[in-house]
Amino acid sequence: MRIQILGTAAEQGWPRLFSKSHGSHRSLELGGKHVRSRSSLLIDACLKIDFPADTFHQAVTQQLMLDQVKYLLLTRSSYHNIAPEELSLVLQNGQDLKRISPLNVFGNTETVAKLKANLGQTSASLFEIQAFQTLSLGNYLVHPIRANNNGDREPLNYLIRKGKYSMLYASDTGIYGEPSFRFLKYHNLDLVLCGCRYGARQSGDPYGMGFPEALALKRRFEKEGISQSKTLWYLTQLQHQDNILHEELEALVHPFGFKVAWDGLELDLGKPSPQELNAPKGA
Repeated sequence: MRIQILGTAAEQGWPRLFSKSHGSHRSLELGGKHVRSRSSLLIDACLKIDFPADTFHQAVTQQLMLDQVKYLLLTRSSYHNIAPEELSLVLQNGQDLKRISPLNVFGNTETVAKLKANLGQTSASLFEIQAFQTLSLGNYLVHPIRANNNGDREPLNYLIRKGKYSMLYASDTGIYGEPSFRFLKYHNLDLVLCGCRYGARQSGDPYGMGFPEALALKRRFEKEGISQSKTLWYLTQLQHQDNILHEELEALVHPFGFKVAWDGLELDLGKPSPQELNAPKGA
């Protein structure tokens, strides 16, 4: 299972526009891994999680066409998770758009309603889904997990399995409720992408995590056998207010078994990633 992390920022991006924060100015000066677009993910070129307005930027800078994407999984109806106008523009039927099969889009009640109101005549097929059901999508088994966030009645994270490998996209959430823990205890994860919008700070927010909450989640997973020593843990969905840039945060979290994701990071659960092994600092 080949995973490309397209974006690693929270809703405002990093640097934040019109911001005087030290973290925003430092990230713009340094560039590279310190600049973050809004969070999204691509698996094996055919399964995508979320479609923020930054998708065009991510595709161009990471040299992607996205023409092989068959499945789009959406976590919430918030603008930084789904930009329906952007999606409508790229899916409108035209002579230059030749998809072998329609794009299959999955989301909760609010997300599907938002898409129906905005997409118009496109080649997309929309599916309303709920937490804890099982979706068989080509080579993947996908389990929506109930995230802990406000706004939508049922925000979603995703457990995705392909063959013997599995990963959890745990972005845009606080610590899970007990129903999600009960479901996850029957799964062994190879990779967890964990949202950490409050950076090194304790969040004080039940709907988002800082590193103390991410560490508590990891320890709970380890206690219940969901995470093992082989499990990779990466922090994502970061934001500028913490003012701690990539290497600084990674130095802090590395002793606890975490790494920090960056835009364009590629991971292959079937073999070591040369990019991960040889990536230059700050680039």
